[in-house]
Amino acid sequence: MPGSSASESERSLKPRSPPLYTKRNIMSPTPDSPVSAAATGLPDGEVTSPRLPARTTKGVEHRAPYPPVSASMKKDRDEKMMSLELEDGMVYQGYSFGKDKSISGELVFQTGMVGYPESVTDPSYRGQILVVTFPLVGNYGVPSRQARDPLLPDLAAHFEAAEIHIAGLVVASYSGEDFSHHLATSSLGTWLKEQGVPAMYGVDTRALTKRIREQGSMLGKMLLQSRLDSNGTVNGHSATKHISKREPSDDWRADYERIEWVNPNTANLVADVSAREPRLYLPPSSIALKHPSGRAVRIVCVDVGLKYNQLRCLVSRGVEVMVVPWDYDFPKLAGKDYDGLFISNGPGDPAMLSKTIEHIAIAMKEGRTPIFGICLGHQLLARAAGASTLKMKFGNRGHNIPCTNLLS
Repeated sequence: MPGSSASESERSLKPRSPPLYTKRNIMSPTPDSPVSAAATGLPDGEVTSPRLPARTTKGVEHRAPYPPVSASMKKDRDEKMMSLELEDGMVYQGYSFGKDKSISGELVFQTGMVGYPESVTDPSYRGQILVVTFPLVGNYGVPSRQARDPLLPDLAAHFEAAEIHIAGLVVASYSGEDFSHHLATSSLGTWLKEQGVPAMYGVDTRALTKRIREQGSMLGKMLLQSRLDSNGTVNGHSATKHISKREPSDDWRADYERIEWVNPNTANLVADVSAREPRLYLPPSSIALKHPSGRAVRIVCVDVGLKYNQLRCLVSRGVEVMVVPWDYDFPKLAGKDYDGLFISNGPGDPAMLSKTIEHIAIAMKEGRTPIFGICLGHQLLARAAGASTLKMKFGNRGHNIPCTNLLS
């Protein structure tokens, strides 16, 4: 399948506790000298100063934000900055290139080298801030939003859903309007602005990913600079220098919007992304498979965050697909004339989908058709069989994920 799929094998049965600053000893992952900072592309006049040590007050550790690791693309400096605040108190700064707004969500990372149009439209990322580890993003732009799939004309040809599902995007280096691809019709930033999704570049995303991997999945807030003067300053001071040279404290917040922490996993995200009513998708008559009785071979797909490519893969193999909402009572309403049950991927905690689990348990007890679940669908199958699920420390989203052959 194109793009990267979000792993749903990391869902929690417990709500996250309110975020707090914590006392930690952390090494700086970004350049801490003018020489190494200059090597990242910062001009001589904007080389950031070494990051100041932490100051502890009443047992709470305050650290100055990590400054951007890349230079601003706009020479006139008419560009707002963003601060990415982690649940554990770390702060990374960069430049806004999506919608100018602040958001909160769960931080997750994706290690694929390509596939950002598919990743950001994957419903499994609903409510999450996506961190892309590959250093260059946006270089091949974004294809047409109006292009239709040749097999299923009702679907967008190049995406996994009709809209962007991520809450925000964090990258190291963004190519701006310098994109190049024969299918591209706009830049990534233009598309994100169309969809109202904030994004930032200039963050050491590999260091950030290592932190998530070591500390575990955590919440984050993308905070927009509250005011930018016409000469690229904040309250009369150079944006980058002003912020990077602060004394370690919470004073940096004065330049940024303030929002509450939001844990998307406490909501039923599947209800947001699932189909609203049943819909039948038919294959071309030239490839359609027939049941021995003469009717078409049919798969019932429970949409708990279905990606378009899953639908394409099924229909292209000659089967008709009945897509039903997450809470649809398919054992009772779908009849007996279907030949397989497919439960899609999706976002959130499987424990919240009690209706879906009940319906799957009935189908498993009947044992009339094969049942296949992927990601969240697989977890729902497990819960329907009586197992429990828990949230992993972090998820591994990407391409060509390695595995061990236990036979050899």
